[in-house]
Amino acid sequence: MSTIKKRSYVMVIRGQDRGDVAQVIDYLHDKSAFAIILNNNGYIRVVSSDKLRIATKDEKKNDKKRHNRELQLDQYQREYLNKLRYD
Repeated sequence: MSTIKKRSYVMVIRGQDRGDVAQVIDYLHDKSAFAIILNNNGYIRVVSSDKLRIATKDEKKNDKKRHNRELQLDQYQREYLNKLRYD
């Protein structure tokens, strides 16, 4: 199984956004949590690694990106992601 990297497309398999394709923006150094941007609405979420898997070609094709947000976190989102290291 290949590892999840920045800018990879992933499928959310658990949680409130289950079944959505998203793109990885950033992750913690141990890859225990990922910051993702959902393709359908551009919302940014921080989710644990057990809620994600790499999306297949068909999943990426069927769930096209419908937003034009930049793939970067703002200061507050980055602080939230980094705070998870110490919790």
